[in-house]
Amino acid sequence: MKKIVIAVALATAQTGSAMAQDLQTVSIGYFPDIWSGTTVAIADQMGFFEEAGLEVDAQRFTAGAPAVAALASGSLDMSYVGLGPMPTIMQGIAEIVGFDNVTYSDQVLVQADSGIENIAGLSGQTVMAPRGSGSQILLYLALEQEGLGPDDIEELGGNPATIVSAMVSGQAPAAALWSPFNAEIAEMAGTQVLISGRDFYPDYVWPGMWIANPGFADDEELLGRALWALQQATTWRAENQQEAAQIAAEMFDLSETAVELAIANTEYFTADDIATAFEDGTVERWMEGVNQQLMLIGNLEEAIPSENFVNGAVYIDVARNGLPE
Repeated sequence: MKKIVIAVALATAQTGSAMAQDLQTVSIGYFPDIWSGTTVAIADQMGFFEEAGLEVDAQRFTAGAPAVAALASGSLDMSYVGLGPMPTIMQGIAEIVGFDNVTYSDQVLVQADSGIENIAGLSGQTVMAPRGSGSQILLYLALEQEGLGPDDIEELGGNPATIVSAMVSGQAPAAALWSPFNAEIAEMAGTQVLISGRDFYPDYVWPGMWIANPGFADDEELLGRALWALQQATTWRAENQQEAAQIAAEMFDLSETAVELAIANTEYFTADDIATAFEDGTVERWMEGVNQQLMLIGNLEEAIPSENFVNGAVYIDVARNGLPE
């Protein structure tokens, strides 16, 4: 594999000719993973942000709720998120302006010596899952499929690091978690996978989304330039998955297992794929499923129409017509 040289930090000052340009600063939240972290890294290292006339203040998050809070406070323009903060987003705090991927990396894991062989075997058992996360949604879908519900298990919450520690030390027999955390558990504890998001595709998806605060979304020219840079990186990653995985592994110190899991359990899209998904109703169907998923875990009382919180117009325009003048 060709060696790719990358910077250690994403939020670095531009040098050389870039400093002479009148660059506009855009703050973008990312996660240290093979998804958004890689997209932002590629856009930075390959000069797509600079070409779009942007200097990016890249801010690292490990959960969606703090990123959405930063958007709401005005200290962040855009961010990557998963399903966790969707109820807040759907209330108008932010708008979905693009997509990065659909992943199946959420899994329900059990200790190899737990004696649990299937989802039905979770009845009466302690299962850990971060509250409100896509992994909790997966757990509830899996239970429902077997005619069970949350009252049939002893559910414990916790952040990913706490759950990894509990599973590695054998304090819990089962957990629902996503990559790279489930890969860490598998490597250190030899856990087994009972079910993953792939088992519910395409009826239910776990999308990685780009959201923007409403004020930034209203600046269509600036939003368009940011989306154009991310689109170039997204398309490059879809066409160069192994090289993109190496970027993520080196930058975020991801294990080979975590990288392999992410590649094998992700749909990587080109910008054209995502624009088409906005146009042909695919995104609307995804959001119908997301409504059902959130109501299942009690995070949403009733379905909210996707037109209330999804705005794909700028993404489509840039994908079809190129960098805004």
